[in-house]
Amino acid sequence: MASPGLLAAHGLAADGPPLPAEALARLPRLQQTTRPLAWRHWFAAAGLRVADDQTGPAYEQFSMSVQAATLGLGVALVPDFAAAAALAQGRLRVVSQAMDSTLAYHYVVPEAHADDTLLREFGDWLATQAETHRETFHAARPADLKE
Repeated sequence: MASPGLLAAHGLAADGPPLPAEALARLPRLQQTTRPLAWRHWFAAAGLRVADDQTGPAYEQFSMSVQAATLGLGVALVPDFAAAAALAQGRLRVVSQAMDSTLAYHYVVPEAHADDTLLREFGDWLATQAETHRETFHAARPADLKE
């Protein structure tokens, strides 16, 4: 995701087609401290190796990266759901095609609590929510969940 202002400042169309990975490699990139190799994996999935893939301001949360991106500080590599409002308002635009991730979220219950009805019901609810909202979270879903 990038702001129209950032794209214009780099001579790129603010409303054009998705950018090739080579174009994104020339833009400032925002880093996620919780996913320090995210850009490296993204570029690898696009078939590109970028020497300075881990340079750029780093933020702890997706919301912080989205805010920095709307201010034109760089390109944010965040799931669509994290930037939905900024996208809808035109403050950000999707600049690349989504890449599937090998990362996943896990719900883990200690073995001593495996028979806890409330925990089991919560786990079932969580799985139902994940399946129901699967398309909404497409940028964050693991590759092995593709149909």
